[in-house]
Amino acid sequence: MARHFFDDLLSGVFGDSKRPDAQQPNLAVPMLAHWLPYRSYDPKTGIFYNSASRGFVIEAAPLVGADERTGEILAQFLSEGIATPGCLQFHQWMSPRIGERLSKWYLPRYSARGVYERMAKHRVDFLTDGVWDSLSADAPFCLRNHRVAISYSTPESSSVSLEEIVSVMEGLISSLQSVNVAARKMGRAAYRRVLAQHTYARRAEQLEALLDGQRALRAAA
Repeated sequence: MARHFFDDLLSGVFGDSKRPDAQQPNLAVPMLAHWLPYRSYDPKTGIFYNSASRGFVIEAAPLVGADERTGEILAQFLSEGIATPGCLQFHQWMSPRIGERLSKWYLPRYSARGVYERMAKHRVDFLTDGVWDSLSADAPFCLRNHRVAISYSTPESSSVSLEEIVSVMEGLISSLQSVNVAARKMGRAAYRRVLAQHTYARRAEQLEALLDGQRALRAAA
């Protein structure tokens, strides 16, 4: 307090102050971690711990050809199997990153060698060009990987236990599989790859190429 009084006295006498007129701006570059919705992740349970909530994310295949029975099964789970209070969100997007799908088809033919490998390589190159350029001259026909993410979160202050959250996740995966919809937990690494597709497409492309190369090496070994 005495220091501030002395500074104010000098300012009054000499008409100036050693303190700056404005605070120094923050020149630190924002980190990606500051924008992530979660603060930590438990790989054993698959639960994300967010700033003010807890929850999980699963990835499911798009639902095609649903009937009334499918609607009844999903409606029953959504009305009875979701712990409250909680929020369930669905996010569907068409990803241009199709390398994972193509690699699953290409690697068996790559291992077979010979004419099968050459034919598969030409086919993959043709389909890869279809990501940004239409495969048809008459209409826009580009390839996309249709993906669906389902997330559940409950406030940190809620009485929903970790066991209940895990039960909701397992029940949702089982309900989807019962109607022939593949579903899996989305961990931290998978979530970051999804985030990279939305924020830095070039980085996602480099990462995908690296993963494809690693899979090819393992298959050839």
